[in-house]
Amino acid sequence: MKRHFSLILFLGLAVNVFAQSDSLAFVHGPWLSERVDGLVMRQCQFEQGSLFASNQHIMVWELSDTDDFALQLAYRPERTKTSDMAKEQHAVAAVNGSFFDMGRHFPVLFLRIDGEDLGQTTQDEAKLQSENYQFGTLAVTLDSVYILKTDTVPQWEAGLPYPNMMTARPLLIFEGEMLPLQEDLGFVNDRHNRTAVGIRADGTVLLIVVDGRAPKAAGMSLKELQQVMWWLGCRDALNLDGGGSTTFYADLRGNHGVLNYPSDNGRFDHEGERTVSNAVLVVRKAKKR
Repeated sequence: MKRHFSLILFLGLAVNVFAQSDSLAFVHGPWLSERVDGLVMRQCQFEQGSLFASNQHIMVWELSDTDDFALQLAYRPERTKTSDMAKEQHAVAAVNGSFFDMGRHFPVLFLRIDGEDLGQTTQDEAKLQSENYQFGTLAVTLDSVYILKTDTVPQWEAGLPYPNMMTARPLLIFEGEMLPLQEDLGFVNDRHNRTAVGIRADGTVLLIVVDGRAPKAAGMSLKELQQVMWWLGCRDALNLDGGGSTTFYADLRGNHGVLNYPSDNGRFDHEGERTVSNAVLVVRKAKKR
């Protein structure tokens, strides 16, 4: 990989509760970047407590070439590894998707794939939205990707025309504004592995993974993740499932398999991938004749 310093740094447009040293550490970190077939993969290991007074490992897929690549949502009724869902669909990249019931496997938030509604938002999840924070919905077509602000009307998403939709929580940034996050909620304030999706104003889609639960990767609070998405230039950003589900997969030249450090096996290696319910894939478009 070659080092690349063109990370976008947005400061001063929102209340910044973090020290300027964090923003400088982020943008000037030892980022490694590789462009492969129209995709850009970035990763950075922050050491010696250099980011948020902690060690952090961050990986980013950056998709700006929508002529050749598209996002695709994947779901399995039985829990399956993100990497296996990616291989089944011949995806070139993937991250894990939204939240699901660990015991019964089904999604607990709205999920639609190829026009079929496969998951509905449960009453418990709807209560979280009404009492704690804003939900968001990732909407995908062949040529476009959107992040929508989810209404509190039950099953609001069902009336939307998009063939592929995945609701998750919370919405971190919407239309260029950081959204408020609950001050006293452990899910918000505790550090965990995190997965998120963001969109820049120019339409570039970002899939982000933050490793956690290890000395070299502390994980982030949602407020820290929100700040990272802001520094990456996201106009809209949505948190996906995290913790042991967090996975970053590649099948590109010189990069194959799980590249981050999933934590379900308790070791800082590439073998601790959790089985999940759904995933977000990057696939090649069929060539037009």
